[in-house]
Amino acid sequence: MGTTFVQVNEKGFWLKDGLLELWLRFAALHIEDSPEENSDEHKIRDQWLIASRGYFSGAVPDGLNEAVATKNG
Repeated sequence: MGTTFVQVNEKGFWLKDGLLELWLRFAALHIEDSPEENSDEHKIRDQWLIASRGYFSGAVPDGLNEAVATKNG
């Protein structure tokens, strides 16, 4: 299992993929499922649920920069 560099607003750290996947799963499950399929919250939640499934080794697509770039994110 690899590690992924997690970056938010030009600061970042290395994190083992398994721990990042677990953290993304917990974070995604704390976002309410929006009735609007095209909302920012819905897109973030879906991306994090996919990323937390364990298919990505060494490059988990966390999308944190994009998620925190908007007001709703």
